[in-house]
Amino acid sequence: MSRPRWLLVLVALAVTPVTTLVTASSATAALPSRPNLSVERTVRTNPFASSSTRASDVEGIAYVARDNSVWLADDDGDAIHELNASTGALKRTIGASTFDDVRRLNGTERATVARFGDIESLAYDTVNDRLYVFSGSCCTAAALPTAFRMQRSGSRLALESWQPLPPGTEFTAAGWNPGDRRLYVGSGSQLRTYDYVSNTSGSPFSLAGVSNLLGVDFTDDGKDLFVAHSRTRVTRFSWPGRSAVSGWNIDLTQFGILEGRGVEVVNERLWVPDGFDRLRTDPLHSAVYVISVGASGSTPAPPPPPPPPPPPTASFTAAPSSGSAPLTVTFTDTSTGAAAWHWDFGDGTSAADRTVTHTYAAPGSYTVQLTASNDGGFTSATNTVVVSVPQPPAPPPPPPTTGRQLVGNAGFEQGLDGWRSGRAGARLTRVEGGHTGQWAARVASRGEKRKVALDDSPGWVQATSAGTYHASVWVRSKHKGAKVTLKLVERDGNGKRIGSATKARTPKGEWHRLRVSYKTKTPGSLLDLSVVGRGKKTIWFEADDVQLRLR
Repeated sequence: MSRPRWLLVLVALAVTPVTTLVTASSATAALPSRPNLSVERTVRTNPFASSSTRASDVEGIAYVARDNSVWLADDDGDAIHELNASTGALKRTIGASTFDDVRRLNGTERATVARFGDIESLAYDTVNDRLYVFSGSCCTAAALPTAFRMQRSGSRLALESWQPLPPGTEFTAAGWNPGDRRLYVGSGSQLRTYDYVSNTSGSPFSLAGVSNLLGVDFTDDGKDLFVAHSRTRVTRFSWPGRSAVSGWNIDLTQFGILEGRGVEVVNERLWVPDGFDRLRTDPLHSAVYVISVGASGSTPAPPPPPPPPPPPTASFTAAPSSGSAPLTVTFTDTSTGAAAWHWDFGDGTSAADRTVTHTYAAPGSYTVQLTASNDGGFTSATNTVVVSVPQPPAPPPPPPTTGRQLVGNAGFEQGLDGWRSGRAGARLTRVEGGHTGQWAARVASRGEKRKVALDDSPGWVQATSAGTYHASVWVRSKHKGAKVTLKLVERDGNGKRIGSATKARTPKGEWHRLRVSYKTKTPGSLLDLSVVGRGKKTIWFEADDVQLRLR
């Protein structure tokens, strides 16, 4: 006898939850009681596979099984990256321009770089299909700790809103527990719950033997917690009793990991990003290690990936390689075995196409570098482009400018007009919290660069007058040992130095004023104004209220 259609629907609805629970509860059972650990592979991010995009400083990780995606938090890059979990290939990058356009939850206020300049951790809500991104308070007083939420829009996750966190908050670890359906965040030696909608945190608690929390991840059934801590440790805890599981206190240094900045369980494997500050030329810079734990189960481990091809041999030509400014140069790739290309033109700009054309506006000698890469690695090649300017006829004497402020955008309230980053590998941004106004300029190095500069461009004084120029600037930096120098340099029409004056100081977190004076030697010449920062390692400084007057 046939059954009514409504009865079949009820039977189907009753069976579905049972199947889901059985699938979820089997996740921990697939992990062995004691692991048999080995590195299965490394996922490189410098650059990503078959891409010229690079991660600067990976500090968080999350896995979205629905998309077969691993997400990485890139602190120094002010971005998050989505990777294919099977191949390690880059799917997409969500960077500053997208974060900047996100509105506050139930409001209209937009995020700024101060809210996503220190991305620390990620957590994926498997129940509601949401990804959370946490930004902290390092390493400037202008940083504003923030929680971002991503929700699915169409076929993929997209940034949807943000919530402000209390000043000084630094959630270096975050994870979603599908068992109690709560979001947990932590730093130092303490964990706590966090509710995004109410923007509130629960009471803190600790796990025995855990300090310097750098990442957490729950198993699919929520019964076990993996914790990355103490820079080189991953420990498994039984969550109901919050007790360490015997045999699962893992020393990461045995695999060559020098600073484990997170942990994620993906198909019975541990994914651990290494955040140690390696040289940017090191292929393992910000790499992610995939560690097999010897899991057993009905699903066999996938076969190892085929061996990568040999690294390419980078080479290129430049035509023309010299001439007068403005000089347009065509760079033609002649590499062998390359799948991706990254050009550094030596003037603070770059490109990623195979054959590119670039125009140099200012005179100088530029070292151009091509980095060619494939799945087997990368190599680099360099060439030099020399740009000169014919000696122009002597200009008529300029009108008197005595006593007048010559800097048109002294407080950066008009954006960054009239200024540029004076060295390759440095990033110039505008940040809130100026010396007197709302804004200041911030110059920060990338990777291992130890020198950065803020230059006027094309220059507030194109033709000097007879007399003495007086310049001043307010600067600050919290980098220990950072030295900031204010410079005035007089140059002829070919860019050759005629004379200069400098004043240096080592700021210690607060605003300090630098002053320098220079008497012109050849009226009608160019006068360059720059602020240069040097550090023992990386360096950043902020500048505001620039003054330049002739007396």
